[in-house]
Amino acid sequence: MEPHSGTSADTATTVDSGGVIRRVEFITEAVLDALADWRERSHQSQDVSLEAKLQELHRGLQALAPLPLPPLGDSLFAAHLTRLEMVMGAPLSQVSAFACDAILAQSPPRGPSVCLVPGLGALTQALSRPLEVHQDTEVTMIDYSQEEVQVQTAKGCIYTADKVLVTVPTSVLKAGGLQFKPALPAFKQSALEDIVEGRLEKVVLEFPWKFWGQRVGGKDSSESEQGDRKPDEVQMQDSEGELDIGDERAVSKVWKDVGEGDEVFSGGAKRGERVSEQKRKLGGQWLWRLQPSGQPRGLFSRFFDPYPEGGTVLVGEVSGAACCALDPLSDGQALGLCVQALREAFPGKVPQPTRGYVTRWGGECWGGAVGCALRPGADPQVPVSLAQPLEGRLFFAGEATVPWLPASATAACVSGLREAVRMTN
Repeated sequence: MEPHSGTSADTATTVDSGGVIRRVEFITEAVLDALADWRERSHQSQDVSLEAKLQELHRGLQALAPLPLPPLGDSLFAAHLTRLEMVMGAPLSQVSAFACDAILAQSPPRGPSVCLVPGLGALTQALSRPLEVHQDTEVTMIDYSQEEVQVQTAKGCIYTADKVLVTVPTSVLKAGGLQFKPALPAFKQSALEDIVEGRLEKVVLEFPWKFWGQRVGGKDSSESEQGDRKPDEVQMQDSEGELDIGDERAVSKVWKDVGEGDEVFSGGAKRGERVSEQKRKLGGQWLWRLQPSGQPRGLFSRFFDPYPEGGTVLVGEVSGAACCALDPLSDGQALGLCVQALREAFPGKVPQPTRGYVTRWGGECWGGAVGCALRPGADPQVPVSLAQPLEGRLFFAGEATVPWLPASATAACVSGLREAVRMTN
């Protein structure tokens, strides 16, 4: 019997999914070890994309395996690749295999992943409280040719300062909307060209009850008063029980609750194990969907439950090249696509959502990207070059300038502290 791929509720309940998971994890760890060995033996001139190298090593190790993996194994390995793309914030086909060691070192991440319930805005507001922040003020020119730096805005205002810190995303610097006088030196321009920006979009859905939990508010999560109507489009609205992960059949149903997002990549949960109280307090649970073959990798392969204690919100994620599937869709169509993915995983259980929201970060002129990595052939010292100050007056911060914590909010914060020390010395 073929393993369940997310299209039927009554197939593959007898698959030894636990054994397949362990084999895939063993092969994946072996692939990453082989990648580390290859980097030690190779030169930068031999660099290729991380996608190509991982697939090459995976095929080689599979050929040595005594038994071939079933299709479920391919889906699980694809989930590992999706996980890496989300950590890197960029498609693996565009990422350097030679210069990715810092990113791979944090996959699985060291320590728990946490979610700020009020959002990152609460953190930035707290940090900026003693400062005078001018919002809706576009900076068009930074003149650091004189002893005093001049910052010019689109409204014609000019601010002067002894030192200036630039924290705009690399995608904005590359677009050229922010001019520098004199122009950024060649080593900075070259470093920027070696950066590949990532994509990540989120689709937030609120439901009348928590169909993916056991019981919510006295209602059995399997009840569906509205049925599985075809989710061609979900109407937009304006809007400002602990999961048991011990049932191995969960994998056959294409779901695996991985707590903070790491168990499925480091051994999985043991039978009967539940998500710990500590993890639930840290904020949220990650749910993985093993995608059917033929779907773009990263298309709603991961969902986030920010309120595991009883909320009814799920956040679907689309990463890497799969974001192109959302770009031409209306918000209602994108929400419908997300609901369709959920109904493949929970046949007959998903009600019509009450409201939803779709991010469009890829189209933001002040961002345009989420995370970044190095292109194949790039010098691993690119982040150091990006961080290098100019003339002792112009400084640079941002997650792209931290080589040991790339593509993370932590790196953004750490880089700001680093430059604060530099600027005061």
